[in-house]
Amino acid sequence: MSDRYCLCGARLDRSSAVRSLKSPSNISSEDGYFIFFTRNIWIPEGARCCSDHLVNHQLKQEAIDQIKPVSIRQEELNSADVQLLLNKSQVILENQNKKFNFDDLLGLTDDEYRLLTSLSKDDFNKFVKTVSSSGIRNSSNRSIRTAIGIYLCKIRLGLSNRLLAFNHQLKQEAIDQIKPVSIRQEELNSADVQLLLNKSQ
Repeated sequence: MSDRYCLCGARLDRSSAVRSLKSPSNISSEDGYFIFFTRNIWIPEGARCCSDHLVNHQLKQEAIDQIKPVSIRQEELNSADVQLLLNKSQVILENQNKKFNFDDLLGLTDDEYRLLTSLSKDDFNKFVKTVSSSGIRNSSNRSIRTAIGIYLCKIRLGLSNRLLAFNHQLKQEAIDQIKPVSIRQEELNSADVQLLLNKSQ
């Protein structure tokens, strides 16, 4: 992948004065490792793409599907490189083995988001962005995205905390702590949040 062209073939803008070219964004190392282990394509550090291929700084699935190798090369790895690759592969494998993983933006399809939460994938991302400035925080047991996803699953599906814990591979204590009071009341009363919550009921 060239640093001057996006994966879609568009030329990237190096200067704001060139309005006809696409505004570039860096591809994260997490996406790079994911593509390497799932597509056997290495994305070099600092590679860029059009900003509209990203959601919350992660590549959309359709963008990943467009990526094709442009060359084949050999590279020597030292022991530290091998250990890093093993660690990254383990994290990716663990995430893929989760029943429902809201933290992996590529892990659930739009239809699966609608089934689990009644929200589209885009609406779910908007909901997370809206309430992330409230009192709810990441914890050692679960992220903000997971907490919101589980809360909406409870509203939508009426699942028990025990079953939710099994599906998300979390301890039941972590599920028990997810309550609507985790989000400030003024956030819940905002028009945007109410619109999204109404969709999930």
